Amino acid sequence: MDYTSLTASSFIKHNNLPSVYKKWALEVIEDMQKAIESKSKNKGDKDFYHKLGYKIEKNSVIIEFPEYGKWIEWGRGANKTPPPIKALIPWMNRHGIDKTAVWAISKSIGKEGIKPRPFMGIFDKKIPELSDMVAQELENEIDV
Repeated sequence: MDYTSLTASSFIKHNNLPSVYKKWALEVIEDMQKAIESKSKNKGDKDFYHKLGYKIEKNSVIIEFPEYGKWIEWGRGANKTPPPIKALIPWMNRHGIDKTAVWAISKSIGKEGIKPRPFMGIFDKKIPELSDMVAQELENEIDV
């Protein structure tokens, strides 16, 4: 499965910052999960939000999620060309849906669209909190 990511980086290097980054990443993921869950009756979204993850590389926090998150974020307009059958098969397999329904599902998505359930904006909204958390950690170090 392909993944997409959002990255927050800092120019500050400090030994305790990975724990700050981890705490922030877990808060971001929890808020993203809540946003998706609150806007959806689709149990497939719960499968997606369990795949939200993070990693810390050097001075960066990376929030990762499956590539199909773009369809959760932005949805898909109604009365459009149906999605390719090939794109639906992995989703159907994950949800135990019989492949004989693929044409009907594709046609329905093309006609009805998919309602967006935005969650990526939470990352941007929480960047100031990360800055504050880093500043607090550095301040605590100076106070010692």
